[in-house]
Amino acid sequence: MPRVLHPDPFNAILVDSQALEVSDEQQGYIREVLRTACSDEQFAEKAYNAIKHILTSIPIVPATISSLNPSTATVGDPSFTLQVMGSGFIESSVIMFNGLEEPTTFVSDSELTTDVNMSVWLAAAVVPISVLSAGVVTDSLDFTFVDAGLTGFVAGKKKEEVGFGHPVFTRPEDSVGSFVEKKSDPVQEMKDRLDQVNKDRIQ
Repeated sequence: MPRVLHPDPFNAILVDSQALEVSDEQQGYIREVLRTACSDEQFAEKAYNAIKHILTSIPIVPATISSLNPSTATVGDPSFTLQVMGSGFIESSVIMFNGLEEPTTFVSDSELTTDVNMSVWLAAAVVPISVLSAGVVTDSLDFTFVDAGLTGFVAGKKKEEVGFGHPVFTRPEDSVGSFVEKKSDPVQEMKDRLDQVNKDRIQ
């Protein structure tokens, strides 16, 4: 399901609600209730306008993404332009890498593009790609950076290190493209893993 980014109850973005017809009589009673319940006249008016907006606004048609072109890249490849295909895009729509906004070019209501700088990707990663459009974030599709010789990293999770005898690259949670090499000791890694197995058996 798409989600509203930074929802504002006084200026609600409706996605899954039908607009209602509110009569002048109903509006009058709503206003009177708020004047009675709220000690501040200005706040009562603000609350009235927010409630009227919620009841009578036409819901937006949220953007959706259907595919990425390409959907994978190999670490060390040249930089490239990523195409995000879908529907309902508008000129202010923005492509998001792992929740971070990227410079975006609007091509049409079914295509957005952004340039991917491969020099910042030094290890394998799976990165969720979504689109922020009219205050609503679409569901995401995964983009995969492939490098069989380095460790894997799944975006959004804590540091993960994989493999024996290879350079180990770590990346802090919620950061993008910032990898730091750490020397690997295969013997110590095996010892640590055996210790963990023994702890698991005891538990």
